[in-house]
Amino acid sequence: MKQPLPACLSPRAPCIAPAPPRPTNAGARSARANPARRHPAPTCSVSMRCGSARARSALACQPNRPPSFGASAMPATADATVVDASAIAAVLFDEPEAAPIVASITGNLIAPTLLRYELASVCTTKLIRYPQRADEIDQRYRLLDQLAIDCIEPAWPSLSALARRWALSAYDAAYLQLALTRHVALVTLDARLAAAWDNAAAAQRDES
Repeated sequence: MKQPLPACLSPRAPCIAPAPPRPTNAGARSARANPARRHPAPTCSVSMRCGSARARSALACQPNRPPSFGASAMPATADATVVDASAIAAVLFDEPEAAPIVASITGNLIAPTLLRYELASVCTTKLIRYPQRADEIDQRYRLLDQLAIDCIEPAWPSLSALARRWALSAYDAAYLQLALTRHVALVTLDARLAAAWDNAAAAQRDES
């Protein structure tokens, strides 16, 4: 029996950042959203094993939809979830955090275009650490091509300022920027990014 792949990320619960309320004619709510709120799970019910076609169904609920890269025509009000590399890597490589991550995703998956580079880096690290599992790691990494993720170019002119304001790397700020501009939830295993999102979303509501 194949042994499970050791997780290269420290076991910890995913940080499910709630979406800020979309602007309405009545104005933004002044009360801060409960940061512990989670979105309901996708309507499809599937196995969490990532070594089969069921993995892409669990994430996208549209297993035949090819991944989309570059500019997206998705409207800002579409139901979606921003997912970062830590969240997708946990699902691709069947890590302990995979189940709560999938349960927290609703709608379309969106991410900055740098997602691909970051996941390639995760895969490279795993190949170095676990050379005896190279075939398994490579197979799971290739599942990325079967996931329906809209990868969107960041708004480059404002990215550095956003990163500086919330004390993030430009990489993490790209995920934050996308969640803020689309008014959707952010799913990450990075506690620092989740905390920045919580504070930034609150500031966005206060400024509305």
